[in-house]
Amino acid sequence: RIYAGGVSDFGYLEPDAKGAMRFVSLIDRVPAEARTFGDVWRTHALADGVYFQSEMALFRWSNGTIRVWKPAVRFNRAAAVNGKLYLTQPGVGLTELVGDTFRTLPGTEQLGTETFGVILPHDDRRILVGTRNNGLLLYDGAALTPFKTEVDQQIAAHDLYRGTELPDGTVALTTATGGMSIIDRSGRRVETITKARGLAADVVYYAMADREGWLWLGLGGGIARVDTPSPASFFGEDDGLGAG
Repeated sequence: RIYAGGVSDFGYLEPDAKGAMRFVSLIDRVPAEARTFGDVWRTHALADGVYFQSEMALFRWSNGTIRVWKPAVRFNRAAAVNGKLYLTQPGVGLTELVGDTFRTLPGTEQLGTETFGVILPHDDRRILVGTRNNGLLLYDGAALTPFKTEVDQQIAAHDLYRGTELPDGTVALTTATGGMSIIDRSGRRVETITKARGLAADVVYYAMADREGWLWLGLGGGIARVDTPSPASFFGEDDGLGAG
């Protein structure tokens, strides 16, 4: 089943009696006082239900009912890591949803202002947190430490937007104005793909690896499929190659 969110609406796609795909709204299951919530920013299907998140509300669809959470100020973009839902909130920091309660994670207060924070698994004891203001960080449950990489300059200059873990263990990081980069677990740049290198646009809003290993990108104007690792390599000025 494919779940989707829009403007003050969310639900799922389902074929009708003739096999044509249609959108089934769940808005009538939401309490009347919570039905105006703006854009749905994130949708995550987890073991305990499907979460639809906007700036002004978080909804969980489970067992035929809707549970609603409201923020003190606002919710920033949600992320799902290892089956857990994380949200940053202004004045609070990074929070984890445990059951029906948000638990504030110690040492993360600085993340409260990160509207587009990227949260991904890193190893068996740390998560990777990508920020626009402070680059990439590692969180061990108690403190954030800087994670220096070869793409720090690109992230700072072009606004980190999304990230995803790839099947080979590398991480794809997209930006709002500078294309996409892939790094390994040590922070080394594997490749950077931009409009100058064949991408249709430098605005990359989303990245997802499919079951066959292809990497799909949601661009500012359309979609693209990236072969990674690529059978061909390109060397130019970004790699230090110039006129001799």
